[in-house]
Amino acid sequence: MTAGWLYAAATALGTLGLWLLLPRYRTRGRWIGAVLGVVALGLFLSRIPALGRALDESVFLVLATVTVVSGAAAVTFHVAQ
Repeated sequence: MTAGWLYAAATALGTLGLWLLLPRYRTRGRWIGAVLGVVALGLFLSRIPALGRALDESVFLVLATVTVVSGAAAVTFHVAQ
């Protein structure tokens, strides 16, 4: 699989996962959305080039993952009214 197809698949899976995670009256499909989001994040992280040193790379990957997951959680958080 080429890098272009991998990015396209990760984007499609991430989009579908985020759409399934959006707040609704029913919670059906949220687990599937979470799984698709994790798979998409893994596909994106698999294509990040090595930064050189292991500590720098691990700190960057942890911060990038926390940022993306926090953004998804902020968008999909359901506020009770």
